[in-house]
Amino acid sequence: MAVDAAGKILFCEKMESTRREVAEREAAKHLANLGERPTDHDEHVSLTNLDAVRPLSNDTRFTSKGGRAHFTINDFEWVDLGPSRLLIPGFVDAHVHAPQYGFMGLGVGLPLLQWLDKYTFPFESRFSDLEFAKEMYEAACARHLRHGTTFCSYFATIHVEATKELTRIARDMGQRVYVGKVNMDRNGAPKVNYIETTKDSIEGTEDFVQHVNDMNDPLAVPVVTPRFAPTCTPDLMRTLADISDRETIPVQTHMSENEGEIAWVKELHPECDSYADVYDSHGLLHERTYLAHCVHCSSGEIGLMAKKGSSVVCYFRCLSVRLLLSLSLSLSLTPTPTPKQLGSLSKLQFCAVC
Repeated sequence: MAVDAAGKILFCEKMESTRREVAEREAAKHLANLGERPTDHDEHVSLTNLDAVRPLSNDTRFTSKGGRAHFTINDFEWVDLGPSRLLIPGFVDAHVHAPQYGFMGLGVGLPLLQWLDKYTFPFESRFSDLEFAKEMYEAACARHLRHGTTFCSYFATIHVEATKELTRIARDMGQRVYVGKVNMDRNGAPKVNYIETTKDSIEGTEDFVQHVNDMNDPLAVPVVTPRFAPTCTPDLMRTLADISDRETIPVQTHMSENEGEIAWVKELHPECDSYADVYDSHGLLHERTYLAHCVHCSSGEIGLMAKKGSSVVCYFRCLSVRLLLSLSLSLSLTPTPTPKQLGSLSKLQFCAVC
């Protein structure tokens, strides 16, 4: 198998021999079929029609115009796994709060809203300290990678520079990431300075999205991340939806994790028919949206999400999987079902953010 610098598999074929010299000759033949050999001795690259992957700025196998250059066997590092190792896909975690690594296991007996006020918001407020954020994010990313999670969709905090650091740290460690700067312009924790103005939240999101785009790294994607409807004003939600549409980037948020949360949303948005309708009426529910939990969704809400092409990120057994499947709704389940459970879910689309 040969993989280019952008992570795209160029070919994957069974080799006739395990001897390196023979395997290299076979690999060279496959590579030669990807494009014609250069004919100009003064120009060491030639284009093929395989130009679907965005080029990396430091990859000389791409031309300045973005076309894919010709490959030779010398372009690749040889990796021999030997007889005792396997090459397998990494795990995907579609919903990760990276800063919460620092207080795992605390307050698990509390209802959601009390837990946010007592533990989450005060701890996340500390990520205004960039050195503290680096320490926590390095530990969180390393832990995920040690356990085989090679792709995470991260919630960060409201702090722009710390969110940039999370992206840098994950990519430096070799992890593929979707990363979102969290948005909260109401119902935060002003006592610990964990809330934003609408203006700051929008400008911070724009800054972070531009930063990740400027990285020119296809394995790092910015995600619009309203924490959940109670912490985002209508003006903020509408503007975040505009950013998602303009940049064609995903949206990640929470929905219907807790009955108290649902009641709160009804109080805040009496004009909307449901929690899902809050997101939809503000432009945040579309084919690039994935929502965490959705434990207490009504059939009408699930139907709306299916109609919009949105996906669900949930804990297994939290809601009716059969209902979701019957409506062709994409979802990602964690933890992974047992083999017996998996047999009844053969048509399920796991890892919805892949």
